[in-house]
Amino acid sequence: MLNNINIKKQEDIEYIVIPEDVYLCEIKDLEEVEQQKYKAPIGEMEEAIRVKLTILEGEFKGQTLIKTVKPVIGEGFEGGSPSNLYILLKSVLGNDFEPTLETVNSIIGRQVKVIVKIKTSQKGKDYNIIDNFMAVRPVRTTPITEEEIPVIEPEDKPDIPF
Repeated sequence: MLNNINIKKQEDIEYIVIPEDVYLCEIKDLEEVEQQKYKAPIGEMEEAIRVKLTILEGEFKGQTLIKTVKPVIGEGFEGGSPSNLYILLKSVLGNDFEPTLETVNSIIGRQVKVIVKIKTSQKGKDYNIIDNFMAVRPVRTTPITEEEIPVIEPEDKPDIPF
């Protein structure tokens, strides 16, 4: 029998839903968390990494985005996708990185582009997900020279009268 417990109704949390787009973000923090293991009995938990990102420009500058990933660095295989953590690290660090805790921690403070999508919950409420990560390419600061412009020769084709 319960004697002195205060039963409360859980409040719905209102999130700002931002438009689907690609956003330039900074990785603000990485946290160790536990999450429900996928397709496992309720209560069976597994370790995960919560990636907190902040949008750096535009109308939603300062907005926080969160992506929870498994602590697995896998390149994928034929017919299989790479792990989310692998895609994040490759987007931030390029192709040459070691799969270590130090490597993962080194991405804090770095920039990455994120592809944000809108999903709808079973209750009909919209929310954002980070669908993927993309590398931030350096911005070119010098003009393109004549030598860098490719010359494409047209094939000899007869004129077509209109």
